Amino acid sequence: MDTRLHWGWIVLLCAGSSGLQAQTPIYQCTVNGIATFTDQPCGENAKPVELDSSRVSTFTPVPTGKADPPKPQRRKSRATGPEDKKKDRCVSIRSALRKIDDQLRSGYSAKQGVRLDDRKRDLRRQARELRC
Repeated sequence: MDTRLHWGWIVLLCAGSSGLQAQTPIYQCTVNGIATFTDQPCGENAKPVELDSSRVSTFTPVPTGKADPPKPQRRKSRATGPEDKKKDRCVSIRSALRKIDDQLRSGYSAKQGVRLDDRKRDLRRQARELRC
């Protein structure tokens, strides 16, 4: 096995247990010509390995108690005039078309595909009629 692979495992183990790094030494031994890394000396030729922790990235999560609460969403007022109703209808048509496109990209059965295509055609026709 390649010694670079061993070093990769060591770095991976140290990244996962960075808090234990100072407490648990790592030893390198050569057994039958193969470099072996353990947490205990495996023979007389065991050498402690110093790891470069400056190359290991860490993640510190944000405390949950200090996060800002979500802002309440305002409800849209009902459309009163014909122009407002037209704008609202155009927005809903665009939203429905986006949802259909998402569904078409994510996968569908043959029967669903026919229904999605028909619905998309109808929505596009409505958008042309409303001049959205």
